[in-house]
Amino acid sequence: MTPAERVQAAAFRALAGLPPRVKRIIAGPPHTKDGLTLDLDAQMVVRLERMNPRPPVEERGPAKGREDLLTSTKMIAGRRIELPEVRDLTIADRPARLYVPDDPSPSLLLFFHGGGWVVGDLDSHDAPCRALAKAAGMRVLSFDYRRAPEHPWPDPLTDAVGAFNDVRERSTELHVDPERIAVGGDSAGGHLAAMVALRTNA
Repeated sequence: MTPAERVQAAAFRALAGLPPRVKRIIAGPPHTKDGLTLDLDAQMVVRLERMNPRPPVEERGPAKGREDLLTSTKMIAGRRIELPEVRDLTIADRPARLYVPDDPSPSLLLFFHGGGWVVGDLDSHDAPCRALAKAAGMRVLSFDYRRAPEHPWPDPLTDAVGAFNDVRERSTELHVDPERIAVGGDSAGGHLAAMVALRTNA
């Protein structure tokens, strides 16, 4: 990170440690929709992002949007969770990253990152995958599907289904039970996970 980005990261960490009452002042009134209230920290980050003078993501273009997301995630990720094994590999001819916690169960979560099918990759979602692996006590396999606009729909779905099938075929190599492979993700990745489940009866 640049010196300016390091300062921003320190500021984010300081904000995260503020009392909830102060965070609420920064975030504004609670945002509730369909009976669900947005998490206070998430709302504060959204509010601060809107105050940023840079153009909105839809005006920055894919390359700049991807770069900015990586910078943002580095600033708010906090201290990296160390795991016994984190390694890059190839799944269905695409990059992937395997996270193995202490004493893992025979289950595996095939994770698809979010980012509107345009931004996001293995690095932007490294921190949540580490957290998921540690908290769940299971292997997490993050999969880097092709993104738009270079690869429009249904290319991401084709990749995601291919990844699930490849993981099942390679379950022995990955040390997992082929009947205990789950799919999940955030935002666009959650949509892909739902579609994979429908297509494969996962």
